[in-house]
Amino acid sequence: MAQDASKNGALLFELRSLATGQRTHAGVLAFSTPDGVIALPAKVRQCLFGHSGAAQGAVEVRYRRLDKGSFVRFQPLTRGFHEAVGGEVIELQPSRAVSLIDTDMEAEVVASEETEALVREWEEQQRRSAEALAAAKAAREAELQAMAAAVAAAAEEQLFDFVDAKGPAGLA
Repeated sequence: MAQDASKNGALLFELRSLATGQRTHAGVLAFSTPDGVIALPAKVRQCLFGHSGAAQGAVEVRYRRLDKGSFVRFQPLTRGFHEAVGGEVIELQPSRAVSLIDTDMEAEVVASEETEALVREWEEQQRRSAEALAAAKAAREAELQAMAAAVAAAAEEQLFDFVDAKGPAGLA
């Protein structure tokens, strides 16, 4: 069954490394390599073969007609994401792979992984501080109760000493 690729606008392909099983999508800038050979940009190689981008065996190429994207959510890796590009796409609509060509797309940037870690650390510090404060308050309350009991015992002892000194008639 013909897919009529040339009638669908941009030529977009799903690439899958047979060695790693990783997949990504890419378009074609030009058909200038010999048959059976494809030239891949560094980012595409990294998606397929890992950080080094060193090719590992054959790559399966399939034409894909991708829906136009309508929404993307990014999560930067660090707080300084505005200084350099880097992060993860954590949501994409309407499907897991979309075309960005001639597309109006809503984009959202959520808190960076670094910021989320700092918030979790701050919340943990707040929890520990609250626990320490509650423990200190409980210890102070126990100390005050012990002091009150000691004062009451001393007052009672002085009362008995007074009664013993005056005798029962001294109370009348």
